[in-house]
Amino acid sequence: MLLTLAIDIFFFYTTDNLLVFTSKANAYTVVGLLAFMVVSSLFHELGHAAACKRFGIRHGGIGFGLYLNFPVLYTDVTEVWKLGRRQRCVVNLAGVYFQLYFLAVLLALFYITGNDIVRYLILTLNLGFVMTLNPFFKFDGYWLASDILGVPNLRARSKEVIAYFFRKWRGKPVGEKPYLLQVKRASRYGLLVYSVVVNVFMAYYFCYILPKFLVSFVRSFPEEVSQLVMYLSNGMTPSFALLRNIGMQLVLLALVGMMVYKLIYKLRIKN
Repeated sequence: MLLTLAIDIFFFYTTDNLLVFTSKANAYTVVGLLAFMVVSSLFHELGHAAACKRFGIRHGGIGFGLYLNFPVLYTDVTEVWKLGRRQRCVVNLAGVYFQLYFLAVLLALFYITGNDIVRYLILTLNLGFVMTLNPFFKFDGYWLASDILGVPNLRARSKEVIAYFFRKWRGKPVGEKPYLLQVKRASRYGLLVYSVVVNVFMAYYFCYILPKFLVSFVRSFPEEVSQLVMYLSNGMTPSFALLRNIGMQLVLLALVGMMVYKLIYKLRIKN
């Protein structure tokens, strides 16, 4: 694992023009990339299941769902709460650990062939690690932070702190002191920093990132579709970057639409 991470760091440090791709894409390439992403994600989930089995607890099935506007595979590891904090941390990291085998193979292939598509897969896998270990969204990094800090329902607890100080600032009744303000002083400040950062990040994500994506989609998507039609009408193979942009924008638009639909549906049920 450490050797793979060291080579991965060396890859980013020494590889020029990381985001420049000269290879032409065809239908087989696109299907292959999608298949790689699905298989890699499934292998990630098998890592969580294997860690549960290693520690002698049962795991549930592996399924597909939507978290905010992200499509996710997940493994039911409900019984992980029977384990100690250190073992839960191992279960949380097991998915990334399994995917490091994919990364090791890809790095070897890249240094042998120098292929652009392999380089793209390495970047995609690393981006997946960053998203997975992000403590702001409820992916592996969130549960890892919760276990390290020893605070269950960390996201809900952070909301309680923000709401408490907001009511206090407005001169409203504050009620019971939030859980995060009752822990030991050594842990309290770190948890307060997390509470502020995670809520600022989520506000930034919903109020800036998503609206920016929608504006960018309206501006660029018609032009990119026009380019795709021009390529196809002239019997030419579209560039990989063009197919990637169109495909990702369509997927993200569909996911944003599903997220909005779920929010509206929940509001209707509550009312």
